[in-house]
Amino acid sequence: MCVFIEKVCRVHLLCCANFLFLRNTQDWSLLALNIVTMNEQEYYIQQHRLAHDNPKEFRGRTLALHIDSINSLLQQHSCHSILDYGCGKAECWPREWQGRITGYDPAYAPYAAIPTGHYDMVICTDVLEHVPESVMDSVIADIFSYAAKWVYLSICTRPSDKRLPDGSNKHVTVRPSAWWDRRLESYDRYTVIYT
Repeated sequence: MCVFIEKVCRVHLLCCANFLFLRNTQDWSLLALNIVTMNEQEYYIQQHRLAHDNPKEFRGRTLALHIDSINSLLQQHSCHSILDYGCGKAECWPREWQGRITGYDPAYAPYAAIPTGHYDMVICTDVLEHVPESVMDSVIADIFSYAAKWVYLSICTRPSDKRLPDGSNKHVTVRPSAWWDRRLESYDRYTVIYT
């Protein structure tokens, strides 16, 4: 209960700070939406930044389970450039991807720079379940905006056995595959694997 109260207090303080900073805006509905979603998103990014301080956390190991499938899709769709969206520490990139892969992870400084341009394939493994529902649609849209040919998603549909620094479950969005399918129904050119 204390962890929940502490989290609510942090989000409330961030909301107040944003309100004071943005109080002169003309569109109050946009301001209210911005305060809630940006602060919740930023809160979880900050929690993941803190978790990255542990060298054993977010190493990108789950990617190893998908390399064969991704390599097959790279060949099938004639993909050369790859964006690993939410790459963590990116310790498991295969050698054959070197020089053609770019990493992006807003919670890890070496890969925090927002990507530019398009990539033949965007891969996103064990990431979306770490994203709050309030910003899920915009994050999914962002992932697809970088893809020139194909997107590969791996989404976990169960709670993690690990915790964030605030004590909450690392998987903040735990939903069945049907829920994710509804989120993805307006897109094409992708492969999704549920774990």
